[in-house]
Amino acid sequence: MGKKRNWLRTTAGGLVMVWGFLLAGTAPAHASGNLWYDKYVYFESLNGNRWYNLTNANALGWSEAYLLQTYLNVYEASGETKWLDKFVLHVDTIIGNANDLDGDGYLGWENYEASPAKLANGDFETVSPSDSSLPQDWSRSPSTVASSVYRSNATGDYNSGSWGVVLKANGVDYQSLTQTLASYDPEVVYTLRFNAKTDGSAAKGKAYVYDNTTSTVLAEVVVNNTQWKTYEFDFITPPAGHDLQVLLTHQDYSVNGGKAYFDNVKVSGRFPYIGLDGNLGLSFSKFIKFVHENTELQSAYLTKATSYLDFLEDNIVPRWQYSSYIGNTWVEPTPTTGYYIKPNNLVTFTNESTWKNPEGILPYNHFFMFSLMLNDLYDVTGNTAYKDKVDKINTYFKNNLQLQGTGYKWKYVVGGQIEDVGHGNLDIYSVLQLFNSGRVFDGTDMIRFTNTLVDNMWNQSLTAPTVGIVVDGSNNANITKTLSLNAWTNLAQFDPIPWKIAAEQYRNLTRVSSVGQALALSEILKWDPEKLVNRGFEFQTAGDSTLPARWNRSNATSAQAYRDNANKKSGSYGATLVAGGTTEQALYQNWTDFTANANYTLTFDGKTDTSGGGGKVTVYNETAGAVMASRSFSNTDWDTMSFTFNAPVSATDEVRVYIGHDITTIAGAKAHFDNVTIKRTGDTW
Repeated sequence: MGKKRNWLRTTAGGLVMVWGFLLAGTAPAHASGNLWYDKYVYFESLNGNRWYNLTNANALGWSEAYLLQTYLNVYEASGETKWLDKFVLHVDTIIGNANDLDGDGYLGWENYEASPAKLANGDFETVSPSDSSLPQDWSRSPSTVASSVYRSNATGDYNSGSWGVVLKANGVDYQSLTQTLASYDPEVVYTLRFNAKTDGSAAKGKAYVYDNTTSTVLAEVVVNNTQWKTYEFDFITPPAGHDLQVLLTHQDYSVNGGKAYFDNVKVSGRFPYIGLDGNLGLSFSKFIKFVHENTELQSAYLTKATSYLDFLEDNIVPRWQYSSYIGNTWVEPTPTTGYYIKPNNLVTFTNESTWKNPEGILPYNHFFMFSLMLNDLYDVTGNTAYKDKVDKINTYFKNNLQLQGTGYKWKYVVGGQIEDVGHGNLDIYSVLQLFNSGRVFDGTDMIRFTNTLVDNMWNQSLTAPTVGIVVDGSNNANITKTLSLNAWTNLAQFDPIPWKIAAEQYRNLTRVSSVGQALALSEILKWDPEKLVNRGFEFQTAGDSTLPARWNRSNATSAQAYRDNANKKSGSYGATLVAGGTTEQALYQNWTDFTANANYTLTFDGKTDTSGGGGKVTVYNETAGAVMASRSFSNTDWDTMSFTFNAPVSATDEVRVYIGHDITTIAGAKAHFDNVTIKRTGDTW
């Protein structure tokens, strides 16, 4: 346990953080030509530097992790490496702030938000039954005069709720409000946090933790601002059996009449959480996989990706099975299933009673975040131990799915309530990941998950779309989670409707107000049909693993038009066309949501074999029966090519983009394609 003491950096006895976050300010105007991109950039300009310098795992795992994932999504959609540069800056800082508070040899981050509170009535809302001027569970010392330390509901005397406390210096001795910690975990890092302000006098305010057994101040902080602020500081608890007290007082009692105000005082242990480690680690692993699969990124980012991989494998992955502090949290109830449980060595959750399972099985979203990271690591390293855990976790989840009409329903945690849409995002991300890896979930499952959204959760309107808060659609009138569709949007792999639901929700949204909404925007970017979808052929259809999702075959079999993992410019797949020698074999995608009569640029990567068949990309107006534009090529090494064309005058015309051969009469001729995308000419991307 000695390492913990060495970590604690002291400022008057403790590590102090003062923070007050605002979604405010003036952002510059952006004109990329893409509505979703511009909304995202506006949000990022206000919030991009908000979380990554923090050390609280709650802020890192729930907020910063999603911001990091937006950077990768926006890079994937736009190809702008500035988003990867932001990602690297943030991750380097986050890893640099990782610590080993518990001394088990593994670096990571800790969170106090979910752990049990060790102070009672910290918001002062409950009055003492014996003294109406005092909050229950707190005591006044040394004076018993109510005018020195008192509970108040006067305007400005509380930060939230209806009550706060006021301490008024008497110029003679320290007046304080005190509570003894009824229990604590010995030799563990705890955080005291509270809202406070002063009247501006030199008396100021002060909060500290005192070990009455050894007469030692464990940590303290001075309050000197005149507006409500959030303060927090860390301290290490002593061995068991000590008398620990939390005291609220003044820095200088000699300033007669000086006032200090306090509210929302909380003490909680700082513990690691697998979901937060997993979600942050998932951000890292997605970057690692990106760089691993894209050779053009490796000169600039391979060293970083390798260092992040080492960090995950040396610290985050093993700490949840081999940590002497946390204990082994991995369980395999059957040879084919597995899951993570809450730590046996620590009491880390305040809401365990709501899970309703005696085994301590975590909610699905907690271990899905970790599983998503493990699967990326398997893809990069080939370590089958990662794959084994991932498959067992997802099999366990699949075994607990239930049919609900044309879709599925499932619980938040085994034995608990029906899953909500927001937490269900992690479930859907995992399902998509495993399906696209060809494991556990099949095409029938994916259609059912898509139906869960389209048939059960959605209100069937595209002019004012809303989505019910739970996955079985039982309370569709409650739309408090209506914008939490980041993973659900990706079901556009199987049906255009999920994208339309999400896009129409965000189209007229004046301001994106949370990082979860920003993540949804970044997923909308990926599936924008104006840019074409599944541009790199990475995703498969529900019924045919050889057919790229949202693309269709024309006069071709699965042996003549298919996803090809041996011929790709980047990512894991490209598309290959093999000529039959008589009819023209092709893949095509319907191009929709274009701006009528606007000028567009189509860009693609292509190469051919040496047969002479060549390759060709064609934009064809099916309604008019006319070729709008095309580009032929015969190069045998990958090359990036482009051409421009005008969209039809009528936005209702049916337009298709075809990829195939230049000369169709050479049987067996091969043409290879990747990264087929469209943008309006003049747009930044």
